[in-house]
Amino acid sequence: ALPGVTIVRYEDFLAEPESALRTLAEAIGLKASDSETAEAVEFGRLANLKQREREGYFRSPRLRRARADDEQSGKVRSGGSGGYRAELGEEQAAKIDAYVAEQLNPVFGYSS
Repeated sequence: ALPGVTIVRYEDFLAEPESALRTLAEAIGLKASDSETAEAVEFGRLANLKQREREGYFRSPRLRRARADDEQSGKVRSGGSGGYRAELGEEQAAKIDAYVAEQLNPVFGYSS
């Protein structure tokens, strides 16, 4: 553990979104009821975000597709973790995994 640091990983949000969001909210001093947390999690579900992205809900150009006809150019894509493995291939992914294992503090939970 790192004193004074709360670690919430993307994988935590995938596995237990309500719990991860509650942990994050508490860490930044935000008081949120269970219903508010559930509402925020529902808003952020992958299908809902994809729909909002298609509809142009997000005003910032950073949160829109780079190419309107290419779903893979959007911010909301697979909703998974570790997609770089498929995108880069086995050899490149192994290099990244080795670097993470060697360089990243194991407290973050990404060591093999």
